[in-house]
Amino acid sequence: MKKIFILLFLGVSTTATLRGQATPVFPKIYTIFQAKCVQCHSNAQKSGGLDLEGSGTDKQTAVYNNLVGVIPTNATAAAKGYQRVYAGRADRSFLFHKVNGAFDTYYKSLESTEGSAMPKMGTPLTSVEKEFIRQWMLFGATKTLIVPEERIRAFYDTVGRALSAFPTPPSAPDAGQGFQVRMGPFFLAPRGQASSEAEYFQKWEVNLLAAVEVNRIDHLIAGSSHHFITYNYNKPSDAATIAPGMRLNAYHNNVNLVAAVQEATDLRLPEKTAFKWEKDRTLDLNSHYINYSSTQVYKAEAFLNFYTQPNGTAKQEMRAQLIPNTRINIPNNNQTTTIEQPLILGFVGKAYVWTLMGHTHKYGTGYKMWKRNADNSKGELLYDASCPNGIPGCQTPIYDYQHIPMRYFPKFMPVDVNPGIIHQATWKNTGATPLRFGPTSDDEMMVMIAMYVVDTVGLTSNREVKEIEEVRVFPNPMTDRITFLLPPSVYSVKFTLFDVLGRIVRQEPRTYNNRFDMLRDDLKTGIYLYRLEDDRGRVKMGKLVME
Repeated sequence: MKKIFILLFLGVSTTATLRGQATPVFPKIYTIFQAKCVQCHSNAQKSGGLDLEGSGTDKQTAVYNNLVGVIPTNATAAAKGYQRVYAGRADRSFLFHKVNGAFDTYYKSLESTEGSAMPKMGTPLTSVEKEFIRQWMLFGATKTLIVPEERIRAFYDTVGRALSAFPTPPSAPDAGQGFQVRMGPFFLAPRGQASSEAEYFQKWEVNLLAAVEVNRIDHLIAGSSHHFITYNYNKPSDAATIAPGMRLNAYHNNVNLVAAVQEATDLRLPEKTAFKWEKDRTLDLNSHYINYSSTQVYKAEAFLNFYTQPNGTAKQEMRAQLIPNTRINIPNNNQTTTIEQPLILGFVGKAYVWTLMGHTHKYGTGYKMWKRNADNSKGELLYDASCPNGIPGCQTPIYDYQHIPMRYFPKFMPVDVNPGIIHQATWKNTGATPLRFGPTSDDEMMVMIAMYVVDTVGLTSNREVKEIEEVRVFPNPMTDRITFLLPPSVYSVKFTLFDVLGRIVRQEPRTYNNRFDMLRDDLKTGIYLYRLEDDRGRVKMGKLVME
């Protein structure tokens, strides 16, 4: 796959920081060990071969060296690829599995051959203490790391001041069908504070047993997620130069785009296509969350379910490309600014496009793409982000920058590398300053994303559209009741309603033929997001306004 130009969604989120206080967290963790763990893990009694008391003139450093990057003496844990502390990965850190208990159900219970939970005697660790340990691991397990202590304490200790993207971890693929990746959690301050928004990157070794094909990626992200992007490194040596753990800076080169979404998206690839992954695949994950609450700490995280099939099953490899226009300048004149850019796409000859998507930030008012004619004029209009599913021609265009649609083509759309396409974005800057390209929600962007194959040999000419089409929702805005009218092809549908913070406020299966009503009941005035998923895996998302 061709190397792509990576600039958007990257860089430092200037509003994001880990610094919640000035003291590194490892000395606090060392103190926790001394209070609750040295009964079994002292100089004199090294249960499991682990000394958490330390020796010599610098006991903290000795304990650190006993943990980070060290293979556990427990054979079962070692066989799983665990380290006592695996920098950047709590899920592969045997210490965290030992202290987790009932703290987080995402982590599997200890096997009988992995020994008992820690601490075995005395006072158990508190949730705050466990979270200190987890955050230390997730952000690289360095001795100097500073974690947002006041946010962690507010989340676990203060009643009524805690919000969570996922109160319960979502289910993973069945054994043998794929695997789940979890990025986070990380904690955001209330809106208006310097740390209410964060964009993190994290390299993630997949540890495949053999080369596989990925034919589906279910992105489980909350409504307050600005985007989620998955990249992969060209080769292991490129990934080896990147420090472990979540980081604010991109600091990556030699990567390819796998997928980019702006909302919870179950990305099911067309039949006989797949991403082809080698055994030593390492991903680079990019999650951007915003806390919209002005009073509550937000626990942000993302889950990705990757579904796999044996290597050689697919006839064609799915590819992806992300192309930013970084040369945008949007004056704060309260007028509409329109910028167009022709694109010669980064593949050879002809591509057959499966999806298109645009991306702007909050001052965006529209995004369109056309086929480009040989004389540089606009040809067929391919994409309109103001229309449902990105399909041009809607009667009531509404542009929602937080939920820009991805267009899926019922047939692969052929596009020549040259002349390529033209993409256009519009903005209305009502802010205090002119805007340029940048990574935070206070900057702006203009980005085109495409997924495609370079040949259709072995593929059927049509594919099943993976979105529920022709869904009618009325009246919207609503007062007491709203009706969902579904197409005849939908026999049952799961209904989920989210508030603007990404919390689930309604969730239930519906099997009322092709029509059902939702009563308002105790829901407050405001904007909500709904998600419909039918029994064939097709999804429809949209905005719902309650007056």
